[in-house]
Amino acid sequence: MKRELLPYKWELIVLLWFAFFFNQADRQAYNVVLPLLSADLKLSPVQAGLVASVFLWCYALLVPVAGYLGDVSRRKWIVFWSLLIWSGGTILSGATTGLISLIIFRSIATGGEAFYFPSANSLIAQYHHKTRAMAMSIHQTALYIGLIASGFIAGWIGEHFGWRMAFYAFGGFGVVLALIIMARLKDEGPSEEATAQAKSAQLPLPVLLKAIDGKPTVWALWLAFSCFYFAQIGYITWMPTFLHEKFKLSLSNAGFSSMFYHHVGAMIGVLLGGKISDTLAARRRTVRLKVEYIGLLLGAPFICLMGLTNRPSGLLHQLGGVRIIPGNLRLKSLRRIVRRD
Repeated sequence: MKRELLPYKWELIVLLWFAFFFNQADRQAYNVVLPLLSADLKLSPVQAGLVASVFLWCYALLVPVAGYLGDVSRRKWIVFWSLLIWSGGTILSGATTGLISLIIFRSIATGGEAFYFPSANSLIAQYHHKTRAMAMSIHQTALYIGLIASGFIAGWIGEHFGWRMAFYAFGGFGVVLALIIMARLKDEGPSEEATAQAKSAQLPLPVLLKAIDGKPTVWALWLAFSCFYFAQIGYITWMPTFLHEKFKLSLSNAGFSSMFYHHVGAMIGVLLGGKISDTLAARRRTVRLKVEYIGLLLGAPFICLMGLTNRPSGLLHQLGGVRIIPGNLRLKSLRRIVRRD
């Protein structure tokens, strides 16, 4: 039997890494070229913000559907069609002539990104057992690198070739990648035994809704992270424009600076917070939640300081403000929450 140069389970990570890269890069390209786009299409700040808001609402509404389809359908095709549709929407975003078409292609069509993540994670879990944590960690780096790289690349393309070309470039590469994924991605599907176990482990929808309604901790976390992402999305959307307009940075410089320092700080904060919570959790169970809200409190002042500073060098310190919100700081699964007490 011929030995593979790269075992398929790692080829899968390479394919999904680039898919996740464009998942984030296509999204951030809009924010970076926003000054050029707004001037060309004569959009007010409210209209430009509406485009970003509609995208997020579409994304939020589609995520539960995406999770369900990932359990009952072939995940290879979900990843393929998701990538193809959002890349097509990105290309068509470059051809828009006004607010309505921008909402249709940039917000609604690109909202197809929501279908990618649940199925991608499920595929990683299927092919990686002993190496699952490492595989998911490598896959997650595409989020940070996608945001940072697109901040610079989209800004550079916008400066030299116009904002439309930034959408054409990112969307075009995404379409090519979708065709590669169609040819290379495998989806063997779970075994009958695994399927039966999954079905037996599922909770009825009324039980889940009752659990959510009756657990104050769930609502507290929902509110905390809603507030966190309210600030996070506002930052990601408007910081490139803020740097470009207030400090007269070039679009490429503004796009890079707005993403690089923030996400390097975020990666350090996530790793630091995870280590702290894992170490202290052995002594006290509730410490994970405490580390989480301490991280939120530590990050909040930097948002205010960014608006108050008048020096670019001072602003860079705020962009890299500590964010100790580890990815593993979550409540126990909802099944365990339902059974608790």
